[in-house]
Amino acid sequence: MNTDQLKFGQQGAQFLVDRLHGKGNVIMVTGVAGTFADHERNKGASGVSRHTRGSTSWRSTAATGIPPRLRRATAAQLPSLPQIDGVWVSGGTDGVLKAFVDAGKPMPVTAGEGENGFRRFLLPTGYNGKSAAGISVGQPPFLSLVSLELARQILAKKHAKSNITIPFPIVTDKTVKNGVTAFPKLPDSFFADFTDSVPKATVVICVQAALTGKPCAGRSTSACHKDLSGGLAAFPSSSRPRGRPPTARDWPDSVSQPMTTPSILGPRVAHSTPPTSAVRSAGCAR
Repeated sequence: MNTDQLKFGQQGAQFLVDRLHGKGNVIMVTGVAGTFADHERNKGASGVSRHTRGSTSWRSTAATGIPPRLRRATAAQLPSLPQIDGVWVSGGTDGVLKAFVDAGKPMPVTAGEGENGFRRFLLPTGYNGKSAAGISVGQPPFLSLVSLELARQILAKKHAKSNITIPFPIVTDKTVKNGVTAFPKLPDSFFADFTDSVPKATVVICVQAALTGKPCAGRSTSACHKDLSGGLAAFPSSSRPRGRPPTARDWPDSVSQPMTTPSILGPRVAHSTPPTSAVRSAGCAR
């Protein structure tokens, strides 16, 4: 159970290309060298940059670490760089942007991770008055919830053993919502992608449940989503190449049968019952 790290790199890089119209200077702040995630994310972003028509200049820089360390490392490099129009960040995005603020530089269009500090910059009010256009593509903490539910279904013989790829929760400066996908009163290090944020969400939980483990008042997810009634194993083998495990690409966009039990999983994941009561009450009427 995981996300597609190659697509992480591609989605962020494509956003920069589109917003910058193929022009300008972009720096890539890569992750921990030698790790699978770093290799795949960099490969995805580099593939987009190589095939971009226009005059965009991409420059890679390794500045791994927690946001404060990235803030110092970025600050040390900014004086030697030309005007930067966009940044692609594998992690610690808010630290990179704070270095631009410290240096009095214009805020670049930014593709980054799911840090709350970064998403605060995407809000219309900005972070301490400083706003940035960008996309937040998060490696979701709720992978653990979906994995537990998958394990439960496998043990109950309701789902075949298989590898599953789920889509990333994504927020942009056009879709970010104060108190829903960005939280000015919470620490910058809080990962705001604890819940999915796309229309056909995989998991929807409220911030109180994420912080305390206690259910939130409101409708349960059973009022928000529908299930596949039988799971991924019910898909015809002709919907994917023979021998390849099903992924999110194989899942239908919508289903018609209502759920009979509460679920933390959206229409792209099989029929499910939440592993904890904390996730059952999701406050999904948003």
